[in-house]
Amino acid sequence: MFESKQAYSVAAIVALVAAANSMPVSASSSADASTQPATTPPQVARMTFRYDPVIAAAHGYEVRTDDDGYAYAVPAGTPKGSMRGATPPAPTAAVHEGAADVTVTGDCGTASLTFTSKSHFTTSYVIFPQWGFALSHTWHVAVHSSIDAASFNLDGAAPPLSQGWQGERDIDVQALSGQLLSGVAGGTTTTVLGECVAASPTDSIVY
Repeated sequence: MFESKQAYSVAAIVALVAAANSMPVSASSSADASTQPATTPPQVARMTFRYDPVIAAAHGYEVRTDDDGYAYAVPAGTPKGSMRGATPPAPTAAVHEGAADVTVTGDCGTASLTFTSKSHFTTSYVIFPQWGFALSHTWHVAVHSSIDAASFNLDGAAPPLSQGWQGERDIDVQALSGQLLSGVAGGTTTTVLGECVAASPTDSIVY
């Protein structure tokens, strides 16, 4: 599913911010700041899943691989060859999606980052039910402008028996008047079956 089980480092997230900023700017984005809406719509990240045999076993599941090389899970003790109670298949080595796919919903869920004001953001993820309840997450948000930057660690546990989580932070990152304050998030969610990784939900607001 992903190249490493480690959460994205702050340096990596900042690099993703730079990559997003290098993408072409739409005509609406280049218009005078006075004509811009207060915020851009929340962006949804690509999210991909990888089964973890140890995590799955701890919650009563056994991870198996089909003839096409896709992993799936069944309740522990299910006879070999039986698909009774099987969960959806997932690639044993998924390709990590980059910033170009921030508007794509992935195989195991969605993620978002939204500036509610120049001094506050919310970020969240939702895991699709077939991948099990969310247990915990490593999650970071990087915010920057042309003159300032900051990073925020939102690691923690998901609410009990839930499919998702939402966090928020007050921020004090400065920007020049009329210029963009931009952010990007990333992280890994551990479920009862494995791990779901979000690429890079992004959002910007005119300062």
